[in-house]
Amino acid sequence: MKPNDYQKAAMRTSPEVYTCHSLLSPNLSDCTLFHASLGLAGEVGEFVGAVKKSYMYNQDVDWQNLKEELGDMMWYIALACDALDIKLEVVMEENIAKLKKRYPEKFTEYYAEARLDKE
Repeated sequence: MKPNDYQKAAMRTSPEVYTCHSLLSPNLSDCTLFHASLGLAGEVGEFVGAVKKSYMYNQDVDWQNLKEELGDMMWYIALACDALDIKLEVVMEENIAKLKKRYPEKFTEYYAEARLDKE
């Protein structure tokens, strides 16, 4: 599946109406972005919790659960892109361009500290 196709398909399940707390802007995209950011944080927490069970409590890794949590994170990333009116594919392309500039050959501690993409 192509990134922009995923984004479009994922938004089929996005709520059409958001109710935001009065401290937030009544702007729909702001409410959507708020939903995306909190949802993403929650899903990352679930992913980390599943990994923790394996490393800290010697439980078997639940690979299926980890895969599902990654999918849930992708949904919230697509929602954030939609709220910001950005195509997921553009975010991915720009991230790879930044990484190529920051790490011209491969990851090294030197390049991590040098931050060549910031020059």
